[in-house]
Amino acid sequence: MGKRSAEVMKQRRVHAEMLALATANTAKQTVNPYNLDQDSYVSCRLATIRAQLSRLDLRMLQVSDADEANKLASAIARLTDVEFALANRPQPAVAKSSPARTIQRRNFIVPGESGQ
Repeated sequence: MGKRSAEVMKQRRVHAEMLALATANTAKQTVNPYNLDQDSYVSCRLATIRAQLSRLDLRMLQVSDADEANKLASAIARLTDVEFALANRPQPAVAKSSPARTIQRRNFIVPGESGQ
């Protein structure tokens, strides 16, 4: 194993440990959502969704199959959309390509030339 790949594996392991700690801390904070007012329900649901995102991030680091990685990426994208909506935050802007500008031909009158 090369030096670079050993560093990458170490970074992934550290990242996985950090996500596991964050997931464990978030899971401890869950409350029964049926006995809460609207604000408490939203905050409880946000905590649950963020814990799910953390678990999916951990699984994404461990997956080696392309199909499973694609399914995990789709699940992460759907949960991220819900998280943005519950947190009342706008989603990142998507850069839109501007339509190709058409070049307009203009008839310029050059001094010394007649228009005919």
